Amino acid sequence: MRHLICISVLLFFMGEIHAAPFMGDSFQIDFMQVKKSLLGNKTKNTHGKLLFLAPFYLRVELDAPDASSFVCDGEKIYYYQAPFMKDGKGELSISKGSDSPLSRFLRSLKRGLEQNKDFEKTSTEGPCLSFKMNEEFSQKMNVRSFRLCFQKEKPQIASSLSSIQLDKENGGKLEFQIQAWENKKIEKDSFKFVIPPNTNIKQR
Repeated sequence: MRHLICISVLLFFMGEIHAAPFMGDSFQIDFMQVKKSLLGNKTKNTHGKLLFLAPFYLRVELDAPDASSFVCDGEKIYYYQAPFMKDGKGELSISKGSDSPLSRFLRSLKRGLEQNKDFEKTSTEGPCLSFKMNEEFSQKMNVRSFRLCFQKEKPQIASSLSSIQLDKENGGKLEFQIQAWENKKIEKDSFKFVIPPNTNIKQR
């Protein structure tokens, strides 16, 4: 009997050791961004792609009509808005910094959903989990709570996510409908930003 208990305990800890982490160190996401107005009666959908390399390398590309790029290369943060007109000028903001709110959020998720110092689970509804951020993290993110929904009958890990919804402090909602999540090796060169021609540049 004692041997049976010892074997059971050993198998339990082996399962814990080999359990898949919630999120890998680097990945690419294809998503549909759904932005809801404060009144909730208008929505705006934009397709995009996200690249992440822990701890803070980030690249987000949004397609038209909101064609834009957000890049954090570890030293500077670039935010570029493509021109609306064919012959117009793009707008680029460059600021010093090695981190961004979205990088912080992904890095926090990477630590797991249980006993996370930045947020706590408030409810479970089917394949969806709701979380409330603590006050300090909420101020850094300008987000008070968020909701993760997973594909049905899939493990609750990042690559099984179907959507991420952020509830902002001002009442607005931002949802990312996950179309594809690929855990892959991403080189740091992927986070180099090349300034397009005919661009107005603002240094902050």
